[in-house]
Amino acid sequence: MDTQDDLINFPPPRSMKCPFDPAPVLTDLQRSAGIGRVKIWNESQPWLITRHEDVKAVFADESRVSADPSKPGYPEQNAGYKATVGADRSLRTLDNPEHDIQKRMIMGSLSAHAVEAIRPKIQQTVDGLIDDMLAKGNKADLVADFAAVIPMQVLCDLLGIPYADREFFASNVETSFSHATTQAEAEAAAAAFFEYLDRQVDAKLAQPDDALMSRLIHNQMASGKLTRQDVKEIVRSLVFAGTETTTSAIGLGMLTLLRHPDQMAEIVATDDRKLLTNAVFELMRYLGITHTGRRRVITAPVQVGDQILQPGEGVIIANTLADRDEQIFPDADRFDIHRPNAKNTLAFGYGVHQCPGQYLSRVEQQVVLATLPRRISSLRLAVPFDAVRFKETGTMYGLHELPVEWDA
Repeated sequence: MDTQDDLINFPPPRSMKCPFDPAPVLTDLQRSAGIGRVKIWNESQPWLITRHEDVKAVFADESRVSADPSKPGYPEQNAGYKATVGADRSLRTLDNPEHDIQKRMIMGSLSAHAVEAIRPKIQQTVDGLIDDMLAKGNKADLVADFAAVIPMQVLCDLLGIPYADREFFASNVETSFSHATTQAEAEAAAAAFFEYLDRQVDAKLAQPDDALMSRLIHNQMASGKLTRQDVKEIVRSLVFAGTETTTSAIGLGMLTLLRHPDQMAEIVATDDRKLLTNAVFELMRYLGITHTGRRRVITAPVQVGDQILQPGEGVIIANTLADRDEQIFPDADRFDIHRPNAKNTLAFGYGVHQCPGQYLSRVEQQVVLATLPRRISSLRLAVPFDAVRFKETGTMYGLHELPVEWDA
């Protein structure tokens, strides 16, 4: 049995020789045992599950695997996360039946039908941002000027909270997700966010609107199905889940296409929405944005591979690695927008905790792919590729900035 000194410190850094690929030490684990213990920030040793079929099985095993961070042995992301986001009673942390009850309260705004209804608004947002970039010259930071703005603006509209407060939201998300954040900093960020949301609840009690937060207040809180704190925690979870992930997906996705100009040219030339849909699935599979995995704890003995996992043992579900499983995705390290089974990606999770906002994120990315490369056909990196700064210190993999330029 490995000693603690032999264990992988999770998450390990990626190799910047291949920054789109998982850390080589994790790929080695997947190809050998498929499951093994790792060491995390608090010296605990949860199991890391890496193979596609094992990951799906654990995601789906509601009766023996819990998403509740309050249960002993749960392997939380870091101390700040444990004290704040991990303490929320929201979709991320609830088991059934509570999970499905709460999920039904929000899915009317996140269903395929609801998202398709706002696709023109998303298109308008993307076009407006491109207009702004073109008006300023022939250079931009595609993260700050574009990728970070789209999901924030869409989510503010969806929730009915002021887009003017976007810098506050972005700073709060960054503080909450970063592994460099201390517990005190995370708690201060949480307190500030809840104070802000308290004011929003008061405003919507006085003046209802038709956005999601107001409907939660007047339909669910007023009837006693949710408390005031429940509403605030749901809204916070949606802000956190719906902004940083899609920002990273858009930024990394465009960088990937700039590195694969033949495939970007195909996207520019097509009006086939099926190809765009598949391209987004493939980008999510390939990029591995949720690189620190989904966290669970075992509540009854369960076999994974050759191991019997016991109650109280923590589990990290490495969906990023599962999406590079050669048994499911042949030549898995190759990016291919025509990959026939790209939709089998586990980037959005699996089972009851599959991301409720995945359709919204996918449509935002589809609109970007169909619009940006076509409108700025000479788009290119403004710095050498090895000068691009990747963001590894948070729960989401992403970019600090993406300097681009185009022909004037």
